[in-house]
Amino acid sequence: MRLLAIALPFAALALCLPAAASQPLPTYDKVGLKWKTPPTVVDMARHYPVRAKARQIDRGSVDVACAARNDSGALACQVVSESPERAGFGASALAVMSRARVEAVDGGDPTGRTFGFRLKFGSWGGADLPASFQPGPGLHWARFPNMTKWNMSGQDKLETYTAAFDCTARASGRLDCTSTGGDSPAKFQAAAGDAMARARVMSADGGSVEGKRFSWTVSIQRQNWCSPGREEIFQDGETPGQIGRCFPSQVQVR
Repeated sequence: MRLLAIALPFAALALCLPAAASQPLPTYDKVGLKWKTPPTVVDMARHYPVRAKARQIDRGSVDVACAARNDSGALACQVVSESPERAGFGASALAVMSRARVEAVDGGDPTGRTFGFRLKFGSWGGADLPASFQPGPGLHWARFPNMTKWNMSGQDKLETYTAAFDCTARASGRLDCTSTGGDSPAKFQAAAGDAMARARVMSADGGSVEGKRFSWTVSIQRQNWCSPGREEIFQDGETPGQIGRCFPSQVQVR
């Protein structure tokens, strides 16, 4: 059952999105919008479906189609798809998005601008990332080197911290990594080293990973357009092959 707070705008939204389920929608930035009140990871945790918890489902994703309802930036959203189905993630996504607000980048009226958005609840590994963002040939991330807890204290907007490593995989998927430098304070180097120590790899074909070697650079650039609750893979058009992942207030690039 849809939440009452956003049930009323559905008819209007359907008029704007007659083929929302059959064709991809542009992202909010592509239609000239930015977040005024972004969806937050706190809301996502608070609204994690009770049904999913009862079934011990540790993650789920929801694609929603949203339209700005008026000049306040409030959104009318509907679920396009959810996985797994019938676990409550769709209703949870609508609850999270009901608190979100957008505004036009150019200062105009956002009303009617429509976009697609994906929310990912729970714990996600790295095996679902594209090949260009995996650690090396024949390897996948079983546990991505996560830097989402880095608070960027003292890091200016658009300032980038980097830490480079040469790594060798053990049979268990754990990594022995050696720092090869980077442009960042010692505190960041230590945090990146901890992230690599927690990371795990696995074989893309099910074989052993023991002795597999690769290089990896953890790089965090402070941004103001990445929003909590949004996780996306993007390619930097100015640097071929440089792939990034959008986290709350930060970008991590390989």
